[in-house]
Amino acid sequence: CRDSITVTVNQNPNLPAVTLNTPDSITCLRDSVTLTAQLAGSTNNLSISWIAPNGQALPDTDLDIITTLPGSYTFIILNRINGCSDST
Repeated sequence: CRDSITVTVNQNPNLPAVTLNTPDSITCLRDSVTLTAQLAGSTNNLSISWIAPNGQALPDTDLDIITTLPGSYTFIILNRINGCSDST
């Protein structure tokens, strides 16, 4: 006797897509700049985080942050439903 079953495994590649604006430079006359992340699609079920140039996570979970420190910032977006993420 023999029995078998076939199952189909579906993929949910619903990747969040993010881009960042090109901010102005910090100068003697401009001591802060705004970084703005732009998302393609819905922001439902997304987790947002910013990483500062020193590698520490910032407490801000908004699409916009104001900073007075120069350096490279990382924006990370995570789809909490399927675990897919994007960063820039």
